[in-house]
Amino acid sequence: ACDDDIDGDGVLNGDDNCPTTPNPDQADLDNDGQGDVCDNDDDNDGVLDGDDNCPFDANPDQIDTDNDGVGNLCDDDDDGDGVLDVDDNCPLTPNPDQADSDNDGQGDACDEDDDNDGIIDADDNCPLTPNPNQADSDNDGQGDVCDNDDDNDGVLDGDDNCPFDANPDQIDTDNDGVGNLCDDDDDGDGVLDVDDNCPLTPNPDQADSDNDGVGNACDDLSVGDNILSNIVLYPNPSNGLFSIKGIPGEAKVDIFDLTGRIVLTTKTDSTSTIDISNFSSAVYLVSITIDGNRKVIQLIKE
Repeated sequence: ACDDDIDGDGVLNGDDNCPTTPNPDQADLDNDGQGDVCDNDDDNDGVLDGDDNCPFDANPDQIDTDNDGVGNLCDDDDDGDGVLDVDDNCPLTPNPDQADSDNDGQGDACDEDDDNDGIIDADDNCPLTPNPNQADSDNDGQGDVCDNDDDNDGVLDGDDNCPFDANPDQIDTDNDGVGNLCDDDDDGDGVLDVDDNCPLTPNPDQADSDNDGVGNACDDLSVGDNILSNIVLYPNPSNGLFSIKGIPGEAKVDIFDLTGRIVLTTKTDSTSTIDISNFSSAVYLVSITIDGNRKVIQLIKE
């Protein structure tokens, strides 16, 4: 009771912020008049030091992103990824590789637009490759700029002779490196397919002796052939329904598109009608076979 320095720390009781606990330095972090050594809440944040994940830094919310027992406020590596916060491009999201696709200083792991094309990653069909127009030719959810098969035909774009038009067969009649499906001149004779009376057979002169719309180069009918010479398509052009006039009996009919693929095979006679209403507007080749004799006529579907 008569000792002026009860804790013997060299500071008189009247001046000592911890009179019964030695603390010659009189440290008082929160300046509350109670020295740290005898203060159970050194940072005065309302969390007792024994429970406080930053006992010397006021953080009443106790946020600890990486759950390492050290609060973010006093943790040099908040996300625990081994990269100090001061150097980390995603300080609150673990990303030890520090990948930053668009070099905007924000790591991919915490960047909502990794390629910086103005489309948020969640909506971006190429989140790591800039493509603000979001073009997706095959509608497979992967943008053209990051899709190695843009038409989804099973042929990689680097090998595909029509990379934006599905043509798994890769038919290329004139061997010009452009597939028939996307080639305006399939036979390479200088006459566009839409105007060519033999679109799959080179015939730059467009000679057509029997004036049936099929050039001599691809017309199996010999001039003066009595069996097939009177056969015509009616109407031609057609809006979807047409007949074959002049057939002596029954005939086998094959309809080809300009890539050379058969799109319809049927049998008919002069009284029957053929329906191609569901076909796309284009030029087709109608092959008519009777008793081994064959005639090909060009049909325009409007």
